[in-house]
Order: sequence, then C-alpha cells, then structure tokens
Amino acid sequence: MKKLVLLGALALSVLSLPTFADEKPLKIGIEAAYPPFASKAPDGSIVGFDYDIGNALCEEMKVKCVWVEQEFDGLIPALKVRKIDAILSSMSITEDRKKSVDFTNKYYNTPARLVMKAGTQISDGLAELKGKNIGVQRGSIHERFAREVLAPLGRRSSLTARRTKSTWMWPPVASTAPWRTLPC
Repeated sequence: MKKLVLLGALALSVLSLPTFADEKPLKIGIEAAYPPFASKAPDGSIVGFDYDIGNALCEEMKVKCVWVEQEFDGLIPALKVRKIDAILSSMSITEDRKKSVDFTNKYYNTPARLVMKAGTQISDGLAELKGKNIGVQRGSIHERFAREVLAPLGRRSSLTARRTKSTWMWPPVASTAPWRTLPC
C-alpha cells in the first residue's frame, strides 16, 4: 500500500514538472553508496531498492529517466539549482528539509544503529560515548544529532563526517573483525 501511495504521489508531482511537459528526460538524483537501497554493481551500474522503485515509477509514467549520481550532501543543492528533478536516495524527512524541498509519503523507516567492534562495552549509547571515535555520513540526520546533541555534552572525542556511508561503515563491517550493532 505504501508503495502505491508513493507511486501516485511521485507521479502527480512529476506531471507538473516542466521537463515532463517538454518531453525531456526526468533526472533523478541518487547516491549510489548506500546498499541495499542504492549501490554499484561490479560492472559499475546502479542497483538497489531505491533504483528499482525509480525505474518502476518511470515505466508507470511512461517517461524516460536519467539517473544522476550525486554525493548525499549535494542532493538537495542539486535539486535547488535544477541539476536534477527529483531525489530518490533514502533521505530522512525532517522539518528543516521540508522547509527546503517537498517530500512524498515515506515508503520505509530504518532506525539508526551504532556499529562497533564486538566486545565494546556500551550499554547506554549516549552516556558512554565519551572518548569514542564516531563516524557519520555528512549531511545526514546522524551528523546533525552528533553535532547538536553529543558534541555539547562532551560525549565524543572524535567525530568524522564522511561524504558516503561506505567510506566509514562498510569496510569495517566487511573486515574479518566481529562487529555488533546497538540501537541508537
């Protein structure tokens, strides 16, 4: 049901775009570094849940779509300067973002997780983060939380904001060291 609502909402919003009326391709912005939602296959093509939804929307609307790769923190700026016509890239809906761009209904919810080496002793994610190195994706709601909530409380010794999740998340998880997750 949620997918149908998303399909309808995006289809209606796209119908009003000048690019649709001019029969120009619809340019969809995506960050292809967030598996399983969007990532790169070994051949360099984009794959994932968001990509599949976008292609289904394009087919349903009978419009040609072009995927434009963009780093996550550049998606909204690219939309504002019309480099892209829409974003399909697992973007959380926040009050600040709603002031800047329009959203359809959300089609999934993924709670935040803290990933750490197995054996790390943290029972309360906030109270015991002091002195820990924290990696977050630049431009994400997690970066904002770390800067606005953790930093003023002195809860961190090092905060790293990287452009893509894969540069701080996936290499450690893919390594041979055991890892565990803790809900945030």
